[in-house]
Amino acid sequence: MKKLLILCFILVISGCKKSEDISFIIPKGNPELAAIYLHEDDDYFIDIVNGPDPLVAAFGSSSHDVIFAPLTLGTKFFNTKEDYQLLGVITWGNYFIISESSLELDDLKNEKVYVFGQNQVSDILMKAINEHYALNLTFEYLDSLASAAAHSLLHPDDYVLISDPSYSQVMMSNPLLQGLNLDDLYDDMTSSFLPQAGVFVKSDASQSTKMDIKEAIIHSIYLLKNNPDEAVLFSQSQGITWHSDILKSIFLSNQILWMDALDAKASVETLLNFVLLYQPVMISNKLPNDQFYVGD
Repeated sequence: MKKLLILCFILVISGCKKSEDISFIIPKGNPELAAIYLHEDDDYFIDIVNGPDPLVAAFGSSSHDVIFAPLTLGTKFFNTKEDYQLLGVITWGNYFIISESSLELDDLKNEKVYVFGQNQVSDILMKAINEHYALNLTFEYLDSLASAAAHSLLHPDDYVLISDPSYSQVMMSNPLLQGLNLDDLYDDMTSSFLPQAGVFVKSDASQSTKMDIKEAIIHSIYLLKNNPDEAVLFSQSQGITWHSDILKSIFLSNQILWMDALDAKASVETLLNFVLLYQPVMISNKLPNDQFYVGD
């Protein structure tokens, strides 16, 4: 009996340790959706957080094995200390200009656009598009995405920059609104989709661990796209409160896609070169070296 109790104790301790073997910190939004099925795996301990501050703290303290974060944030910390590498890109362009007014490019010329996220990627994207297409836009900055959504409902004739899921929610609230997908303009301008959030792993993790993490995320995304109705129900069981139609639309779009770091390198560097042009301090004034990208 004594030996049996000792064996049970060892198994319990081993089980507890296993559940914390790999820790993730993931922000709410599309990154959370991409990884939603990781909650089914007892090998993973997952923190879901709001806003960038917890991600900054995680990079600074190396508190988690895996960090889902904006590419600019991960790049900045890699350029400071090479503790985390980019394993892959997981979310892609979801920016739109919305208005009840015409959204043809010629109609946008010399207009004012209300932009959230001054000096952030949203702002950089608007500046790059403005310059490339010679739109001569003026910008008025709003303090948050929520403010942009509210402004578009109160002033539907204005041109407002917004991103999903707020975009889908606002479009459902006012069917007269039109949307211009900025990823299409960015693709035309750069021959590249717009990468947004990446998966960053500790540089000293074993290659097999990195590949296991990658495969788990790829499987989660596969389940979203292969059976979106079931994925909606599972997401809602995990506390996601978005409308089911919005969830399904995002699952089936190109907003959530996995691309290995090396395969995404050209797209990442295209974005980072725009950052260097308009807001270089955001990534410590340089592109990351080749060690930034996890290989096979």
